[in-house]
Amino acid sequence: MSERPRIQHPGLSKRIATRIRKLTQKKYRQEFGQCIIEGERIIRDALAHGIELDFCVAAHGKLERLSPLLGELRKQKIAFFVSTDKEFEEFSDTVETQGVFAIAKISPMNWEEALKVDNPSNIVVGVHELSDPGNLGTIIRTCDWFGVKTVLLTEGSVDPYNPKAVRASMGSIFRTAVAHAPSYDELLTSLKRRRYEIYAAESSGGESVYDVKPGKKVFLLLGSEAHGLPESVLESVHKRVHIP
Repeated sequence: MSERPRIQHPGLSKRIATRIRKLTQKKYRQEFGQCIIEGERIIRDALAHGIELDFCVAAHGKLERLSPLLGELRKQKIAFFVSTDKEFEEFSDTVETQGVFAIAKISPMNWEEALKVDNPSNIVVGVHELSDPGNLGTIIRTCDWFGVKTVLLTEGSVDPYNPKAVRASMGSIFRTAVAHAPSYDELLTSLKRRRYEIYAAESSGGESVYDVKPGKKVFLLLGSEAHGLPESVLESVHKRVHIP
């Protein structure tokens, strides 16, 4: 983006506004290789992890509070644009916005490459047909907290670069290998060939996680919010587990 920020007269150009609107849709995130990251903390996290930022947008009413961050962006020669507060509310889907978001470059990883990522925990988490982006972001954040470095999504799961998923991950998406796998059957075949023990998480039933003695490599599969895991998937795993 070659356009420079207009601080004296806040307001986004049509071209910038159109780009931002498009990035709320998965097909354009894939086409442009970019996503929206909202909030000062996650923007700082992205900078710390070397994520390429195309530009930032700050709400005019938040400029004073955001001045340290905007100063860092200037030093790194990252353009920022100043929107009116009303414009910013149109693009933000948070109730109490921090008044800043950035457009970040994304490099989706192939699922087989994600399985090769150095993973000291020896646990890979799978997510099957999860539709809520906020829940997905929380799962990614939790995995990061426990040292799980790879999260694989089966066909039908929400896009991990959905703005709500990115925000809920609180920066963990930059530290975790997240990839869409092909069909569950193909993923299952690959995991068994790699000698993973495959566990299915249930709300009840199966063994308590505290009683399980995991193998050297574990794949833990989580189901959707509404339906859990289908019986056909449950029949394919080595163990069913739950947290009592």
